[in-house]
Amino acid sequence: MSAESVIDNLLKIHHKELARKVQRVPLGSNNVKYNTWYYGQEVSGDDYMWCAAYQSWVNTMAGVPMDIYPKAAGVVFVRDFFKERGRIFPTPKVGDYVIFIFSADEHHIGFVEKLEGGGRFSSLEGNVTDRVVRTHHHEGDRGIVGYARPEYDKVEDDMTKDELIDVLRSGFTPGDQITTVNEWAAQLNEVKRDVDEIKKMLERMQH
Repeated sequence: MSAESVIDNLLKIHHKELARKVQRVPLGSNNVKYNTWYYGQEVSGDDYMWCAAYQSWVNTMAGVPMDIYPKAAGVVFVRDFFKERGRIFPTPKVGDYVIFIFSADEHHIGFVEKLEGGGRFSSLEGNVTDRVVRTHHHEGDRGIVGYARPEYDKVEDDMTKDELIDVLRSGFTPGDQITTVNEWAAQLNEVKRDVDEIKKMLERMQH
């Protein structure tokens, strides 16, 4: 599969998450489906910031294997993964991951969506004001230590059975917030829509 096709799939998934009205219940708890997918259970609290888990979830949804983008909840882990492979660059390209290291305890990561000229770019990021948002940065902004660039051209056309199962599971995260039959039905319908989109994505990959 071409790198452009993989990046296009990633952008479509990001834009879908960006458009969601509700990001978590309750707001600010870090109890989000991205964390539930990563940890295998619902979690909450300040120890579960999810900007990195979100990016891993999107890559899994797009069928990007973990040897190209790691399953990780820590920004430093992601940085080191790409640094070991010589894949950290000083300037961004669409599809890169902008890595922020503000201090020993404060890190962040975003997906480079668009280059806007003059060294500015837009980025799609999780866990900003407790949501998935679009932000705008300059390549020399404080905290930026480089741009991680996955080898998207190594993504194979066909998703393995295990990868597909992981994707399907990631779309369904029932929890204590489901208290009525109507809420349960609404979540099931959302999962069905996600599964239908995944099927369409797989069909496109095979052509």
